[in-house]
Amino acid sequence: MGSTLHFGPFLEANQWKKAHATTTATSGTFGDSFHKFRLDWDDKAITFSVDGQEILSVDPGSGGFWDFGQFEKNGQSKWENPWAAGERMAPFDQEFYIIMNVAVGGVGFFPDEYVNSPYPKPWNDNTGHAATAFWNARNNWLPTWKLDHNNGEDAAMQVKYVRVWKTVPSS
Repeated sequence: MGSTLHFGPFLEANQWKKAHATTTATSGTFGDSFHKFRLDWDDKAITFSVDGQEILSVDPGSGGFWDFGQFEKNGQSKWENPWAAGERMAPFDQEFYIIMNVAVGGVGFFPDEYVNSPYPKPWNDNTGHAATAFWNARNNWLPTWKLDHNNGEDAAMQVKYVRVWKTVPSS
């Protein structure tokens, strides 16, 4: 399971790798039961937790996300800082979207050494045939989706609730 902040002056300059962490379930899989995912966001950092365990805290430092993302080298940049007039947490100094999803397959965001108990990832990112390899391994992963139970609902990501609070900024 991963938590990521996507940020950059435009999509191709997204520096998500500097603000990303993964964790595994302490037992079983994240699909076995409900879990508490938490995101704390204030004027100093954005912190992700699962079941009370912090997995990622992103504090961009005094230079903000522009410096944190290393968009400028030796005082030179190919781009203009779109957050120069913002707070140090810019672009996260304004409302933004929280996305919860289940990503299946693909290359680049799912390392080859990952294991989703009890089977390893069924493809290699460098083969050029990820979708075919994924489908050919369906006898291993498809039963875990439990399509024949509960009208297939057990195959879906189930969210019991999402709560959002606004906190008073720290001084």
